[in-house]
Amino acid sequence: RRRRLRRLRRNVLRVQAVWRGFCGRRDALATKAARFRLVLALRCLVRIRRRNAARRTWREGVMAKYRRAPEPPAPPREALARELGALALEYTRRRAEVERLRTE
Repeated sequence: RRRRLRRLRRNVLRVQAVWRGFCGRRDALATKAARFRLVLALRCLVRIRRRNAARRTWREGVMAKYRRAPEPPAPPREALARELGALALEYTRRRAEVERLRTE
């Protein structure tokens, strides 16, 4: 009994040291797990950010095509009629030349 009381302080200090070691290891493991979760979350957020940036770039390109300069106005009917007449004359001339070359 006397020996137990003599060694009480040392035993208490040993128990405290063991307990503090356990708490330290537990905290270290919790910190390690929290860091791992943080890295995973950061990786996920970076992936989302890159995907959003790519989508934004694609959308800007599509909208730029959509907002392109308007088509020039169509030429007047008279000009189209003149051009069509000229093309018809050219067609008949070439057709006649083909017929002439075939008969030769």
